Amino acid sequence: MKLLTSIVLGMLTLFSGTLLARQEPPASQPVLVDVSDKAAVDAAMNKDVELEGVVRSATWNPKGSVFFVNFEKTEESKAMAVAFEKKREALDKSFSGDVGKALTGARVRIRGKLSDYKGKPQVIIDLPTQITILDPAPSTQPSSDKPAEK
Repeated sequence: MKLLTSIVLGMLTLFSGTLLARQEPPASQPVLVDVSDKAAVDAAMNKDVELEGVVRSATWNPKGSVFFVNFEKTEESKAMAVAFEKKREALDKSFSGDVGKALTGARVRIRGKLSDYKGKPQVIIDLPTQITILDPAPSTQPSSDKPAEK
């Protein structure tokens, strides 16, 4: 009887250990980083982040091979985001045909790993879902509201 109990307990221990070993660790939450805060940007290097700020410009380079997202108030932190040509179609499609126009002037969050490229902290955009527009860019068009006729 003791032998049977020992075998059963041993199997349960082994089985529960196998189950515990197979559990995935919880995904870490990205660190929210204000792009204007150099200390926060520096502290978040090589971590999963959400860069938050107002986009000053979002344009493709002259060759169309690199998309640069430059933020306001990053004179010190130099934080930015980039995407590459092979992602252009998906990005444009997800943002009404022109990702640059959709992002310029908008307050956004861009998720990804913050890494250093030639002294500039950057997040590489691989998927449109990495970008969240918090506040769209202010309209530059005149209001279409007409005064009520009397």
